[in-house]
Amino acid sequence: MAQVYKRMQEVREDETDPRDNHIHWWQQLNPVTTEALIQLTLGAPQLLYNGGLLWAPLRYFDAERERPGLPPDVGALVETVSGDQVVLQLVNLSAVHERQVLVQAGTLGEHRFTQVKYNKVVGGNFGKVGDYGLPEVETALETVAVDGSYVHVELPPGTEIRLVIGLERHVQGASYRLPWQ
Repeated sequence: MAQVYKRMQEVREDETDPRDNHIHWWQQLNPVTTEALIQLTLGAPQLLYNGGLLWAPLRYFDAERERPGLPPDVGALVETVSGDQVVLQLVNLSAVHERQVLVQAGTLGEHRFTQVKYNKVVGGNFGKVGDYGLPEVETALETVAVDGSYVHVELPPGTEIRLVIGLERHVQGASYRLPWQ
C-alpha cells in the first residue's frame, strides 16, 4: 500500500509533458502493480506491458454470477506449479454464503485437467456449542478423474481446500470462449 500511495503522489505532482517522456515513464509511476497478485493467485509470471498476453496455468470464474474472476470473499493461492501439476488453495472467507468457483485449465483453456486430489472430511467431532476451537477433523485423500478444461469447486461458508491438480499442457486450442457459452 505504501508503494500505491507513493506512486499516486508522484502522479499528482508530475508536471511533465507526456510527449517528452520515455517509454517507461508511466510504468515507473503506475500505482497498479499486479506482479505479486498474478504470481500468487494464478501461478504465472508478470505479463509484458503494452499489450502482452497473460499466460497462466489457471483462470477463475464466479460460477454463480457467470463472470470471470474469483467470487466475492474467495481467496486463491497457487502453492506450486510444475510441468504436470498445480497445487492450489481456495478459501471462502464468508461466514454465511457458499461460493462456487470454476477453475479453468489455462488462461485461454489451452490445457486440460487430468485429476484433482484433495482431503475430504470423513468424520470427526466438531465440538460442542461454546467450545473455543475446533478439535481435529478426520479426513481422507480423495482423487477425482477430470479429463477436461474445468473444475467446479463448491466452498461452504468459512472453508478452505487444497487441490493438487493434474495438468496436461497445450493439448487444446486456445479460446476466449466463456464456460457458460
